[in-house]
Amino acid sequence: MAKSTFNLPAPAPTITRPPAVSGLLAPTRFMRLVALVLFIAAAVLPFISASPYLISILTSAMIYIVLAMGLNVVVGYAGLLDLGFIAFMAVGAYTSGILTTQFGWSMFESIPVVVLACIAAGLIIGGPTLRLRSDYLAIVTLGFGEIIRITAKNLQITGGATGIHGIPTWSFFGWSFKDGLELGGITFNSKILLYYFVLFVGIGLAVVAVSRLGKGKLGRAWKSVRDDEDVSEAMGINGYKTKLMAYIIGAVWGGSPARSWRRTSRRSHPIASSSCTRHSCSWPSCSAAWGRPRASSSARCSCHWRQSSCVTSASGATCSSACCSWSS
Repeated sequence: MAKSTFNLPAPAPTITRPPAVSGLLAPTRFMRLVALVLFIAAAVLPFISASPYLISILTSAMIYIVLAMGLNVVVGYAGLLDLGFIAFMAVGAYTSGILTTQFGWSMFESIPVVVLACIAAGLIIGGPTLRLRSDYLAIVTLGFGEIIRITAKNLQITGGATGIHGIPTWSFFGWSFKDGLELGGITFNSKILLYYFVLFVGIGLAVVAVSRLGKGKLGRAWKSVRDDEDVSEAMGINGYKTKLMAYIIGAVWGGSPARSWRRTSRRSHPIASSSCTRHSCSWPSCSAAWGRPRASSSARCSCHWRQSSCVTSASGATCSSACCSWSS
């Protein structure tokens, strides 16, 4: 006897979906196009306007873009609510600053030690706490960030609240950004070289690396843990090791741009210093410290009195370039 079959028709959709956007307006293609336009515009901008203020602001902004790429690995891919991520930047900045100023290392030589310090910081905070979830993890990471800030503020080797000053620039085999570079009759000063270094080496590598990580096996494991950790563990993914790997990679990423940020500001400090007394300093000292002339004959200078090179007088203060910084 033949079996009878019944074909049940699929129910009709109650809502008609709009057609997918194609062409240049497709979301992925459109965002790639916008990123390419912004990248080209950033590369051409110094040839249009190379004012020190504009270059300094854009360099700092691009450094924070690289930092955000590392935060995207921790929060975006792995779904870990980390409120103390900036502490890894402090670890990288202070490690590099101490090595270059106290021990005479170059920026290039300090890279391996900075990476190891960030890995150690990621293991110390991530190892015992990544079994926590949600708000509990956020509270622990927030406390970690405060511990790093308070520690850096009260240690003598980190310079206390005034931070580390006199940090050298990037140097490679006897040549440094301070020497400048001339190509095709165009002279690039140290600020422009650092700008392009952050743009091409920092942002370029960060975007490519984060994109490849997100599309790889480890990136898919991160997204699985982010969506549902219990289900991902049932499918054979070790949630703890996967989150710890995301935390360590994020820590290294957070500490890497700290070296360039430290060079941009020429100092590493935990907070704005409250121990500096502001006086009227002679302007040649300030122009020597910042390397740019001013029309006025006097300016406001912030002097770090713990420095022996700062001396006071009845009319105000006279600061050398080692301890004097201009502020409006």
